[in-house]
Amino acid sequence: FTAWIGLVAGYIASAVIVTVMPQYARDVLGVSKILVGNLVSLHMVARAAGFLVLGAMSFWHHRGRYQLGVSAYLIVVLAAMTLARGVPALAAMAVLVALGNAFTYTGSLFHGVAGSVHRAARTAIHEALLAGGFIVGASAGGLLYQHASFQAALLFCVAVLLVALAAQYAILKRIRRGRGRRELTARSERPYHGDRHDRQQRTDHHRRRGLDPVRGARRRPSGGTAGAG
Repeated sequence: FTAWIGLVAGYIASAVIVTVMPQYARDVLGVSKILVGNLVSLHMVARAAGFLVLGAMSFWHHRGRYQLGVSAYLIVVLAAMTLARGVPALAAMAVLVALGNAFTYTGSLFHGVAGSVHRAARTAIHEALLAGGFIVGASAGGLLYQHASFQAALLFCVAVLLVALAAQYAILKRIRRGRGRRELTARSERPYHGDRHDRQQRTDHHRRRGLDPVRGARRRPSGGTAGAG
């Protein structure tokens, strides 16, 4: 669930980059159509490179802290993007957002199907959430750009990612707490053989010293007593 939350929030931001940023570059920065296309292409190429790198690594598998880290990373990058005023800065931020999107996509796809017998259904959910996030980002971002500014659209993405980060943290904390409770219960229900082990050690020690195994007293010599006469 945490990976799916990150996917939706990440692709809301991606939609703003892909649909609103080109219009901002044309209207405000006066960028040519060819350069606008190159900006979007750069964003997509960086995302594809992120897919390839993450596909070759496994350190992020089943590690919730990396999901939290990427959400925080996207918040910082998008907040910094509100200060970008030139094409080089805009291009650099678009690449950084793309790398974060690559992680949210790959993480959602992997964690959605890993260990599940309903992989087709999980994949369908992944793609539906991706499309939903993109629709929300393009629609809300376009409205905010039309009635406010590109920076307002970016701050909307920051707000969405903050909510997503809080939800991811709450879910992961609850999962860890439940896992710790289950481990404690299993440990308390495990049979304890310490007393029996201690008794066996004590018996062996007494036998080696010639003592009674039970009472620990010195054994009496066996055989009959000396006769009187």
